[in-house]
Order: sequence, then C-alpha cells, then structure tokens
Amino acid sequence: MYVFVELNDNVKNTDQFWSKLRHGLDELKAELPSGVSALITNSDFGDTVALLLTIKSDQASYKQLDDYLDQLANQLLKVEAISKIKRYGMQNEEIGIYLKDEKLAFYGIKPMMVLAVLKTEGSVSYEASWTTGRS
Repeated sequence: MYVFVELNDNVKNTDQFWSKLRHGLDELKAELPSGVSALITNSDFGDTVALLLTIKSDQASYKQLDDYLDQLANQLLKVEAISKIKRYGMQNEEIGIYLKDEKLAFYGIKPMMVLAVLKTEGSVSYEASWTTGRS
C-alpha cells in the first residue's frame, strides 16, 4: 500500500513534519502484525538535481578542499531557490609513512612498534605492508 501525503503551503517547517511522521510510523510498526516488513517515509521525492559542481586542486589538501566546500555551500544556501546540497566523492585525507628497515634497526625499532604508536596517537585506521628483502 502506498500513501501519498501532500503538504499545504501553510506548513512552514516541513522537516519537522516529516520527522514527526517518521516517528509516528515507527511507533505504529510495533502494533502491526509481524508480516508487515517495513513502513518507509520518502520525503525526497520532489528533489531534482539542477547543477553539478566539481572541484579539483593540485596544491590544496583534502582538508582545505573540504573547508572550501563548506564555505561554498554556506554561500549557495543563501540563494532562495537552493534547498539542499549533497556532496559525493569526497576523498579522505591520508598521511603516508615510509620506513627504511636499516634506519629502524639502527634505533632498535621494529615496524610493529611504529604501528602500535600510530594507533594510540589517534590514527583512524592503518594498512601496513613491508618488504624485508629476506626469504
């Protein structure tokens, strides 16, 4: 069963309306027979893509680009005709660390010790591989 809801023009806070509707459907689901698989509210049915912008930089970091996009979005949302901005394809900032076995050995450091310190210093995740040149 599909139920279509059309809001009157006098509804000023549409986000609040859709939020209350979703909450009400969640409460109703608990009272329905077990065969009812889902109650879904789709409030994005009228959205259309009018403009696609891309940015690229050979000098700026991902963080700088993200900050720039925040500023751009804030300015664009001041335009009355723009109601929503979605971002796609954002790259996460990465830091690459390359270690030389001979330098680590000189200081008595094992690669796993470096990884352990990085993990405790707030790195989100790490991927490690190394080639020792030994069989």
